[in-house]
This record gives sequence, structure tokens and C-alpha cells, in this order.
Amino acid sequence: FELVHRVRFIHCNCVLCSEDSQGRKYETREEMWAVEAAQGSDLHSKEGWYGKAIDYWASVPPTVDGVLGGFGHVTTLDMAESAGFLIKCKRVGVQWGEGSGSVVDCGAGVGRISQGLLTKHFGTVDVLEPVPQLICQAKQSLADHPNVRDFLEIGLEAFAPQEQAYNCIWIQWCIGHLTDDDLVALLQRCSRALRPGGAIIIKENICNEEFIVDKEDSSVTRSERLFEMLFAKAGLNIVNSDWQRRWEQGLFRVRMYCLQPSAN
Repeated sequence: FELVHRVRFIHCNCVLCSEDSQGRKYETREEMWAVEAAQGSDLHSKEGWYGKAIDYWASVPPTVDGVLGGFGHVTTLDMAESAGFLIKCKRVGVQWGEGSGSVVDCGAGVGRISQGLLTKHFGTVDVLEPVPQLICQAKQSLADHPNVRDFLEIGLEAFAPQEQAYNCIWIQWCIGHLTDDDLVALLQRCSRALRPGGAIIIKENICNEEFIVDKEDSSVTRSERLFEMLFAKAGLNIVNSDWQRRWEQGLFRVRMYCLQPSAN
């Protein structure tokens, strides 16, 4: 499908209730998904939920500033706190593989996170990105990183990693392109793909109300409560979480989650 991605930032004051960016209000998530992803419709068609997302991200410049919606300057703040969160997760028992671990960067865009963070902490990095021009740029950006292994041109809704393939599955600023059902299904597949002690990291925008739909890029911003409900439905525990504490005023708040299977 496609979640393409690197996140496009949306100012906090654009919408502050369960509605879409065109002002349509929804009483429930079920009502919203019945409109945006009606049962039986082709979500990958040009007018479908995933098809529209791919078209949107294919139209942005394949640069860090392009995939971050003109906010490329937040990268330094983003990377610093993400690196710190990896360390905090290790302190509570998460096993990243001691430098030889394997990670997949989901919705990697032009390879920003792989280049600035993941290649420094993991022995093997896979890069997953569904938009052709973005993954092409990622290949160029990461050409000098020998620990980058595979480039996977596929959407998250179709990503089915092998069992125990990764110590870490990193999903940042892209899971908003998934429907609720596809989000839960993805997390269940990712849960089986974790090595013992490994974890899924989700770093994502958070809204005050239950959800906000962006009609332009075909994405949904979710609340903390909604994320927690979906994580539980996928059979995952939150073993650590934190806010992005240093951040630019006027943007959505950003929260980091470290998830492990409930059986752990």
C-alpha cells in the first residue's frame, strides 16, 4: 500500500476534533473508515486510500526537506532524542543486538533515519519504502554504508517479514497512512518478526482528540488513547514510552513507543 513516507508535518491548530481537513466531522472511527476505506473498494486505486497517499508522496521533492514538508531543520532534534530513546529502552531490558543486531527502517523515505541513526546502532539495516523516487534517493544516500543490506519497495500494509528477522522494527511518521485494521495486522506480523528481546519502535504525531484525517496525503493522526487501544489489540505491551521533549512550537506533539509481544 503505501505508506509512503516521511511524514508531512501539519500545524496543530488546523483541526482539533475528530474530523477531516475539509471540515467533515465524524462521530466514530467506523464512520470515518466507511467513508475513506469502504469495504470492497480498491484501496490501491488512484482514488483509493493508499493510492492517494502514494500519489501525494510521489509529488514531493526527494530530499530531507521535501519529505519533512519543509521542516528538514528538525532532523537534529529528532535524531538526538531517538538515539536517547534507544538507550533508555536497553536499560529496561530490550535487546538490540549489541551493535550486530538487525533493524528495518519502515517508511524510510530518502533514508534519513537509516543514515543518521540506525546505521550507527545496528549491524544490518534494511530500508523499506514504497515510493520509487524516494527509495531511489535512499539508495544513493546510503551507498557508502556497508551495513545497509536490502531495499524493499513495498508498503507497510503488505510488509510480511520473516519470523525472528529483526532486533528492531523502526516505524516513524508513516503508520498514519494505515487503516486501523491494517495497522493491527502489521503489528502482529512485526511481532512475529522480532528476535528474542527485540522490540518495535513507533515514533508518531499525536493529536488531542481521537483522530484527525488529512485528505491531501491520505493519512490519519491518532490520539494516545487510540494508539494504546490498537497496540493492545495487536497483542503488544508498551515497555517504554516518552515524548519528543525538544520540539518546534506549532507542530503536533510527537511520542515514542517501545513495544514487545505480550507473551514476553
